Amino acid sequence: MSGKPILLAAAAVWLVAGGPLAWACSDVFVACGPYAAAPASMRTADWVAYNDLNFTVGLSPPKLQYNAAALAAGLTGTRYTWRHGFAGLFLLDGAILEDGLNDAGLSAAWLWQDASPMQSNYSAEGPEVALAAQDLVPYLLGNFRTVKEVADFMDPQKLQVVSNAPGSPWIYMMQALDYPTDWFPAHLTVRDAQGDSLLEEFRPGGAWQLYPGAEVVTNEDSYEQNLFYLAAWENHTANPCWEPPFPQDADLLDPPGEFSPQERFIRLSMLLKGACQFGGEYPRGQSWSPNRTEAQETGGMPAIAVAQSLLRSVTVPWGAKGTPNGVGLGSNTEVIVLRAHKQPLYLFSSIGNPQWQGFDLSETDWAELNGAMRYVPLTKNADSWWADLTPGRGGSSSAASAPPAVQTSGAGAARLAAVASVLAATAAAALL
Repeated sequence: MSGKPILLAAAAVWLVAGGPLAWACSDVFVACGPYAAAPASMRTADWVAYNDLNFTVGLSPPKLQYNAAALAAGLTGTRYTWRHGFAGLFLLDGAILEDGLNDAGLSAAWLWQDASPMQSNYSAEGPEVALAAQDLVPYLLGNFRTVKEVADFMDPQKLQVVSNAPGSPWIYMMQALDYPTDWFPAHLTVRDAQGDSLLEEFRPGGAWQLYPGAEVVTNEDSYEQNLFYLAAWENHTANPCWEPPFPQDADLLDPPGEFSPQERFIRLSMLLKGACQFGGEYPRGQSWSPNRTEAQETGGMPAIAVAQSLLRSVTVPWGAKGTPNGVGLGSNTEVIVLRAHKQPLYLFSSIGNPQWQGFDLSETDWAELNGAMRYVPLTKNADSWWADLTPGRGGSSSAASAPPAVQTSGAGAARLAAVASVLAATAAAALL
């Protein structure tokens, strides 16, 4: 990952948009009540659709030798050895890890946030442990199992995170956006298989604030400000005569039905609360679905199905915002990631291939990677994105879906196939 050449043409596409290209990413964690035994999370990666940021999915094996970025001119990067293997979603042909899940069920992910960007230089007098911002997600995934371990590690007195490491791909992006080159406009979500979650938001000068239990994350404003909007909207819906104090420039005149970060935060939070408090247990009646048996046998399916249903409410449709010349929000959902933390499964779908595919990290044969990264295009198996059941063409009701990008075996393969089958069935039902 670190050290891959950065294509200036890829970075330059940010200039075309004239503004933030990931202003519609959403992340939700389902770990409450009946779903606590096998939590699941999902996120969207929303970017301007006519820009190609060279998304790819990658696998990093345990014991990988990772060369971190140099933190300042004249310094050399530190080499780390990962304890855990992980799968993740990368930008710029593997240069930036945006999202990932490791073999212990810990996830870490960046979401765009320029209301409170990271802005910190390396200090020789600062904490001894120092990482470039682009190396933080792979470091967490490679070394930790739980949110508690991450929270203990993310202590500003023990760690410094540098936003302007020389040669960082973010510097090229900030230059193209005409932003300060020492900005890293993102906040960090971390979730684990025990049902714990954490949001990290950065402050000027290299400090940051941790928010334990943050289950819904979008983009602007700050997390505390979005909680204020949520409370205001809940008060407004309880008493329609009361006028909510939304800022006029926040695109919140008719919340929560649009796709601004504030409205998506409100909508996801309210739906998650409803699912946890009033939604009841995952349906298991025989009349509910022909895939009932597979759903019962797939231990993580209740939380997975709920997470998928919630995320549909904030997936930005093609053309909902923006135009080809960059007017408006301009972000459309290009990739959806599903993380089943207990299994652990890392699945993805995209506009290039809408089928679910991915990795069972409990069954992956890491030896096949020979100690090196392996990258898989999002369009893998795109020519077989639907199962042909047409009579006379060899189709049958038991036709198998396309194999995942990296083969698994035994119980893991059966579990992955069952998850993909039920997800496909529920997605098809939503279209009827």
